[in-house]
Amino acid sequence: MLENWDADQGVLLVGNLIVFITVFVSYQLLQKAISSPNPQSFIRAMYGSFIIKFFLLALAAFVYIMITKKEVNKPALFTCVGIYFIYTFIEIAALMKLLKEKKNA
Repeated sequence: MLENWDADQGVLLVGNLIVFITVFVSYQLLQKAISSPNPQSFIRAMYGSFIIKFFLLALAAFVYIMITKKEVNKPALFTCVGIYFIYTFIEIAALMKLLKEKKNA
């Protein structure tokens, strides 16, 4: 299906790797904050993980767009955005499961 859209596989692989790493780091940060006795630490970690994800992914997209100039592969870029939403949904579902298991959440 992605070949019919002319999506560049190299862009998809690198984009998937970048999105996976940022969401994984965000998940680890939030998971650590959930176990903290300080309730403000979770809020700080949530905002911090959002800022980390936003700036890293925006920087990666900016670098890709500046390198390729007018040859930007839009189907691959939009597919990476879709991958981001899928990973974020999985991250939120896993964190909600952890919060439900915590006694004082």
